[in-house]
Amino acid sequence: MSYLIQFISNGSPVDRCIGVTTIAPGAPVVLSLLGASPNTMFNLDPNSGYITSASHPNLCLDIAGTPQKGAQVILAQKVLGKVTQRWNWLGSGQRIVNVGVPTLCIDNTNCNLTPGNKIAVWDASGECQLWQSVPTDMVVDTVIGATRTTSLAGTQPEL
Repeated sequence: MSYLIQFISNGSPVDRCIGVTTIAPGAPVVLSLLGASPNTMFNLDPNSGYITSASHPNLCLDIAGTPQKGAQVILAQKVLGKVTQRWNWLGSGQRIVNVGVPTLCIDNTNCNLTPGNKIAVWDASGECQLWQSVPTDMVVDTVIGATRTTSLAGTQPEL
């Protein structure tokens, strides 16, 4: 089953999620509008810690360059054993913490809700770092005329 990784702002889920601009190695991870598309759907493996593209499972979330605060999260070719590609989900307002550098977690830079905002890693400490997993089969897209509305059906289980 694939998931969206939905951003939580001020204690409530919002209509934004993690996505990529293109599904290719090196593509930056950015904030996207909530919606089930190949660019926003991920497989979450709690045993290995990999977060992989649902449409290209050989690509996973990784830290670009030196793993330090402010480093861009990217989509990268999965390399077994590379610890910067493995993640742990912690807490009820879940932080996604890097296995290789456990002081760093996935962060929506400056809590900016603009689609395309940089998703980076930062010291685990703030509101810009809370996420929840939403099964893609719970996402309902409704199009009326030129208006598209995305909502969630029911409640989602925790990962």
